[in-house]
Amino acid sequence: MVKILHFDLSAGAAGDMLLGSLLGAGAPVKKLRAILQALDPRLDVQQEEVWRASFAACKARVLVDGAE
Repeated sequence: MVKILHFDLSAGAAGDMLLGSLLGAGAPVKKLRAILQALDPRLDVQQEEVWRASFAACKARVLVDGAE
């Protein structure tokens, strides 16, 4: 089964927004963490569910040596 994801970036989007939307759509955080750590072992990613104006979303934070 082929899955297609479309981003409408006409108004712009920040990197944490894109990562959060991918994680919220089901991308495995373990795989993303492995990719980041292959680039630099100091990198890590955290995700959390947040609410903004009655909407649930996934917030992604990229950490370097444990700091955002």
